[in-house]
Amino acid sequence: MNIALSSLVTISIEIYFIDAHFYSIDQCGKGACQFKICTQEQIAIHREILTFSSKPKGGFIMPSHDERLFAALIFVVSFFTVFIGPLIIWLLKKEDSTYVDYYGREYFNFFISYGVYSLISTLLMLVLIGFLTIWIVGVLYFLFSIVAAIKAYEGTIYKIPFVFRLIR
Repeated sequence: MNIALSSLVTISIEIYFIDAHFYSIDQCGKGACQFKICTQEQIAIHREILTFSSKPKGGFIMPSHDERLFAALIFVVSFFTVFIGPLIIWLLKKEDSTYVDYYGREYFNFFISYGVYSLISTLLMLVLIGFLTIWIVGVLYFLFSIVAAIKAYEGTIYKIPFVFRLIR
């Protein structure tokens, strides 16, 4: 559905409530936007994370550049300091930004989950299959860290697969 927004040249709203449906902006040009209907999960995630806007149509404001940068840094810094670096960023910025708080919680849930998977793989080394699974866990940890950093910097919400969420 194309909707002309002649009064808005630049748009910072992620989700609109129109005709009893939630729509997200797919791409924005000069005065015209592509809208697509959001799934219930996307709506719930955006309500949890992003600040509710007082715009007339109601919606959500995109995270600022600094928020996106710090959220991405949580994952980038984890390549150099697995625990301390992300913890410092999260503790310093979680009060200022719900977006950074979300990605801090997501990272530490990710860290705990893949730590458990590594421990299980180590125990499985007794029956030799652990030598394969430990490599799989390591590669997935590396790949999902990169994807999460990119998604955080883009301003989108990303839930890392195979993570049990203990920190809410």
